Amino acid sequence: MPQVEWITKDAAAQELNLSVRRIQDLAKEEKIKSKLEKNPATGHKTLMLDAGSVAAYQAQQEQAANLPAVQRSNGASGDFNKIARLAAEVFRHDDPTARIGKPDAPWLTLDQAALYSGLPRSFLRSLIDSGKLAAFDTGPRSGGRYRVAKKDLDGLHGERLTGQQREIERIEAREES
Repeated sequence: MPQVEWITKDAAAQELNLSVRRIQDLAKEEKIKSKLEKNPATGHKTLMLDAGSVAAYQAQQEQAANLPAVQRSNGASGDFNKIARLAAEVFRHDDPTARIGKPDAPWLTLDQAALYSGLPRSFLRSLIDSGKLAAFDTGPRSGGRYRVAKKDLDGLHGERLTGQQREIERIEAREES
């Protein structure tokens, strides 16, 4: 029977480019063969992992991904498929109107209105403050103070202002203050 080589959880984590916690989870799930061994120097029990089992797990992960391991600039290797999945989650471009709660709700919070219209929340707030966008003031509450009607958002039309018209509006706004 061949001699089994046992490595520490730290060495396995470095080899698989995973956290020590994830290595412990894999051992608990019996995906990597492990044992508890008493450290003669400290007297504490230490998790030891079968080096062959670690290598087999790494090969299985690379085969499942069907992609080669990526060499990072710091020298650590990682699973390209795992990185791609994480990036896809972060940069997922789904329909923003799906996140605004009830799609048929006539009134939206300012955050929902920003998602619905595609306009920045701060810009919508400035339209409300200037009276160019009607909003219902609900008072301080969760979801924000203002509710905006979808029909009012649908009715927004942009204005093209010349530099001179913008300057006139700025001067008028300062004079009103």
